[in-house]
Amino acid sequence: MSAASLQARPSDAEVGGTWQVSGGIGVDVDDIHALATTCRCAAQATDRIAASVLAAGVRAEAALAVLAGCSGPPRPQGVVAAGLVAGAGRRLPAATVGLAGLGLRMALAADEYAGTENSITTRVATLARDQIALRFWAPTHLLTESDVRRAGTVAGYLDRLANRKTTATDPVSGQPTAVDPDSLTDVLGGPVAALYPRREAIVGEPTDLGPGTPPAGVAGLLTLVAGRSGGAARAPGAGGRPDGDPPPGRVDVAAVTSPDAEGRPRTSYVVALPGTSDWSRPNESPKPDIRNVRGNAELISGNRTAELAALPAALAAAGVPPGARVAFVGHSQGGMTAYAAASTAGIADRYRVTHVITAGSPIGAMAAPARDVRTLSLENRNDFVPGLDGRPNPNAERRVTVAFDGSLPKSPHDLDQYVAAGRRVDDDADPRLAEFTASLREEGFVAAPGAPATVTLTRVDLRLPTS
Repeated sequence: MSAASLQARPSDAEVGGTWQVSGGIGVDVDDIHALATTCRCAAQATDRIAASVLAAGVRAEAALAVLAGCSGPPRPQGVVAAGLVAGAGRRLPAATVGLAGLGLRMALAADEYAGTENSITTRVATLARDQIALRFWAPTHLLTESDVRRAGTVAGYLDRLANRKTTATDPVSGQPTAVDPDSLTDVLGGPVAALYPRREAIVGEPTDLGPGTPPAGVAGLLTLVAGRSGGAARAPGAGGRPDGDPPPGRVDVAAVTSPDAEGRPRTSYVVALPGTSDWSRPNESPKPDIRNVRGNAELISGNRTAELAALPAALAAAGVPPGARVAFVGHSQGGMTAYAAASTAGIADRYRVTHVITAGSPIGAMAAPARDVRTLSLENRNDFVPGLDGRPNPNAERRVTVAFDGSLPKSPHDLDQYVAAGRRVDDDADPRLAEFTASLREEGFVAAPGAPATVTLTRVDLRLPTS
């Protein structure tokens, strides 16, 4: 990889249209979702207790009846006790309904607070309104995109309440992996993932790619994800892929060395993760690509993927030492993996993860990283992929989302759309974006103007067994 690979290529056009920055607020929406989950779990527990208490009351009344037939009328104390037990069993179901309803209202309130709907929700709602108008001649204004989002939340919540899907847990830590387990995508993601075989990743040997030019901002970090070799056109090679294209299962690690505030050299590590490369159907022969459909379904439902399980070994192979500062940058599925990696056991407890950048990634229903991790999410409104979560991104003090209208003559999901948006982030005076880019410089992930810095690139390839 040449030095030019770390620099954003000139685009055919700059990002135009609406530019909306959200996040950077003091209220954490995940707290509201957590309260909703607590209410739902309490309702389930109360329901189980109610059944036991009701059964105990019935048994107590039956015992009193038997005793009355054998030795005369029962003592008043026994009648009162049996009545209390039976009455409690009959009143508890009402408490169960109240708790469940409160939890659902909290989940809906979290959605309402999170902000505007994303592109896929709007498109689905438009299609649904058209279908209603055509089939039932109903006024299209009866169904809005907000209705679609709220319907998804209600369906997911009720599915959880009925115990058809339990909160996923991390196999290492045993902790819940989804802060927002009532998302409809969470409920659907698991069954989709189950259609594909589970395979463990094979971690390849590290490859030294040599030195590069230090990235100067968010655009430069996003260009790392492309794994370009100078951006020159290449002839098609084996499998229809251009010769020299980087392997689809690559994990590229950039070690950026620069002086800290006191002038002492320090090294920070940027981990770049590309998007889905295998779209095979369940009945097709297994391929070695680790970023496949199963990975998408697992990530969106809050479960660990083969790539997440292999990332600690990949970072160790790339020479990232324990305790090092790490930033994860990813596009599409790579962004989802980056977002999940920041709180994954074996990574969050081994390294000091400070930043996550996602581009075109549906992360709204995923468990968020720790609150001290700064997150920047870029979403092209013309790209339906970021909206596949059916939910706005969570907002918090250190989580910022930029929604924009891509204007490049390429696919709306193309990485170059997001590199162009990254350049605008680098130049934007919005205090939330300025603070994010400044923190990248402070932690040594991007070069400060005029400061000496060097970059060493290492690649580790991940693949899946095919037999």
